Order: sequence, then C-alpha cells, then structure tokens
Amino acid sequence: MSRTDPDAGYMYRDQKPEGFFWLAHRTVDAKHNFIVDVHVTPGNVSDSTVYLNRLDHVLERFHFPLEAVALDAGYFTTGIAKALVERGIFGVIARRRFGGKKGMFRKTRYTYLPEEDAYLCPARQRLTYQTTDRHYK
Repeated sequence: MSRTDPDAGYMYRDQKPEGFFWLAHRTVDAKHNFIVDVHVTPGNVSDSTVYLNRLDHVLERFHFPLEAVALDAGYFTTGIAKALVERGIFGVIARRRFGGKKGMFRKTRYTYLPEEDAYLCPARQRLTYQTTDRHYK
C-alpha cells in the first residue's frame, strides 16, 4: 500500500513501469475519432475488468448504434467475447501470444501421432501419455 496515496494500485506489467499508479480507461469512437468516455481506476485494475460496464455506460449515455468494437489483446477473455455476442456487437479482438519459457518449445511445434497416441517434439523425441494426476502406473 502506498503511504502517500493509499487508493493507488500497485501495477506490475510487462514493458510498463512498476509501482503505484492510476489508469485512465478510454473509449474512443474511431469512426468520428473522439473520446466518448474516460474512467479512472487504481493501477492494479485490469482493462478487461471494467470494459463491459464502460461499454454499457457509453451505450446508455449516447444511444448511438454500435455495430463493432476493436480491442487489443488485453480484452481477449471469454466473458467479453460472450457479452459482445449477447449484445449483438461484432468484436474484433487481437489474439494473445503467450510467450513460452526460454529454451522450451511452444505447444504448436509438437506433432500429434494418432497411430501411436503420442506427440513428437521438434527434437524428434516421442512423448507418450504418462499420467494426469501425477500418480504413475
């Protein structure tokens, strides 16, 4: 907790400064190129957490038709996708690219071998099923 601003939130994100901050969540009408809403939260509040409430606020406040929204990868959640479909809004959301651990292969680089019920890793090693619950047979 910050001693100088106890309501600020501690933010720790990749490629962002670390510390106590506030965030301004902006909603932009890209068709007309102006900001229609700004909502301020402590720095530890995720953009995706407040998005749907802000979207509903803008729709109720301005009553303009909304056909589509474009969102960055931080909004790529099941809840947001479902809510957009329920509201009849076409969502264009950037795909998250989760980074792997250094020196490890990404899941997409493995090949499933159905005839063996095994996977082949990029180093040409076969990986067979061992256990799901960590209790070996």
